[in-house]
Amino acid sequence: MSEAGDPTMIQPHALVLSHAGRSYVVPPDFQGLFAIGRGASCQIVLDSSIVSRLHGCIRVANGGYRYRDTSSNGTVVINGHDETMVQEAEIELPEAGTLKIGDVLLAFTCRRD
Repeated sequence: MSEAGDPTMIQPHALVLSHAGRSYVVPPDFQGLFAIGRGASCQIVLDSSIVSRLHGCIRVANGGYRYRDTSSNGTVVINGHDETMVQEAEIELPEAGTLKIGDVLLAFTCRRD
């Protein structure tokens, strides 16, 4: 839930999200929902008028990470050349990719070392 400082201190299997030169870490033992959106209470606040206050959230499940879109506009999960539209639904995140939330790109990777 904290912003990443020293990348060498990130736990193995942690999900690292990057946007606008900042990195955010969802540790593998994170309990609850890691919120992404325009609202000030979100762990990742995106400054875009087309992003919902709570656009989506990430949770840890069965050793992986799941993204749930809670917006009416949806989120695109990009994995290489594959794009999956998620709207008011949940999807297992691949090991690396990009979340397109409104007009914002949020890169992510799961550290496996």
